[in-house]
Amino acid sequence: MAIQHALQVFEYEDKRPFRIIDRNGEPWFVLVDVCRELDIGNPSQAAIGLDDDEKTTIVPPPEMTLSTRPWTHNALVAA
Repeated sequence: MAIQHALQVFEYEDKRPFRIIDRNGEPWFVLVDVCRELDIGNPSQAAIGLDDDEKTTIVPPPEMTLSTRPWTHNALVAA
């Protein structure tokens, strides 16, 4: 069964996009957007700390690393 993707883009007052990808009914957050909002300077380094079930990479141009809703929620609460 193929994985279906649907991209949603939210913009805050400062017009910076915050992208969420729907993967088969589950929201996955574009890691670079999450890191930008949390002032984490290196999303690649942040991705190293994620478990395999907390991240995935999709490769429609451009390549994007995604984080799960639980991880993103925990990161926002901890910030």
